[in-house]
Amino acid sequence: ALMGDSVDNVPGVTGVGPKTASKLIAEHGDLEGVLAAAPTMKAGKLRGLAVTTAKRSVVLPELPTIAEAGVPDFAAPGWYALLGPAGTPPAVISTLHNEITRALKHPELLALFAGQALEPLGSTPQELGEFIRVELARWSKVIKDANIRVDPAGLPL
Repeated sequence: ALMGDSVDNVPGVTGVGPKTASKLIAEHGDLEGVLAAAPTMKAGKLRGLAVTTAKRSVVLPELPTIAEAGVPDFAAPGWYALLGPAGTPPAVISTLHNEITRALKHPELLALFAGQALEPLGSTPQELGEFIRVELARWSKVIKDANIRVDPAGLPL
């Protein structure tokens, strides 16, 4: 949808979605994320096309970003956030934010993240809220424009 054409055609694989993923996993193992896929790519068993982050991966710097590969302004990095229930007192949010910000500067934690090809960014609670609003609007549009629907038959019971 973002590229204006279908991206579900994988040579040698019939069907899409779960069938494609099952075939790739059966042949190459779980490839979620650049860190997991790197050994398979470096062994020449899988060819990476691009990374979805705004900048190149430190794990596979030879792979361009999707934006560099021809889809302008594209970035869809994975991200993690700490969320709390609605109505959490501002003082609690402030304390958690301050402690997490401090922890994200700790050398041992930074080394652990680097070993997982993760880059902690940190933000204010307000910035995180805005980021989530923008992401929801962005991906809602992609889902609507591409007419993506949930197949209830594929959902676990």
